[in-house]
Amino acid sequence: MNRRYIVFTLYVCLLIHIGVALNCFSCEDSCSPRLTVTCSNNETCYKIEKQLGGKKAKFKGCLARDMCNTTVVGSVRQCCDTDLCNSGTIPHVASIFFFGPVAMTSFCLF
Repeated sequence: MNRRYIVFTLYVCLLIHIGVALNCFSCEDSCSPRLTVTCSNNETCYKIEKQLGGKKAKFKGCLARDMCNTTVVGSVRQCCDTDLCNSGTIPHVASIFFFGPVAMTSFCLF
C-alpha cells in the first residue's frame, strides 16, 4: 500500500515540475537537430528570422519577457509562452496525456 502512495507522490511532483517549467526549441541558423531548452521564470520562447548575408537565418530559444516588445532592425521576432510553441510545426500534445497512462500502469503493477 505504501508503494502506491510513493508512486502517486512522485507522479504529482513530476506533473508540478512539468507545469512550472517552460520548454522551448533552441537553435542558431539551421535549427537541425531540434534541441530543447528549459526557460527560467522570467523568460518566454522566441523565434527570430533575419537576413544574414543574403541568407535567411532562424534563431530560437528563451528570451527575457521584457525583450519581446523591443524591435530588432531587419528581423521578425515572435514570442509565445506555451511549451515548444516556437516550433512552427505540429502543436505540442499536453504532457498529461502521456503521464496519465504511465501513472495508471504503475498503480496496476504495485
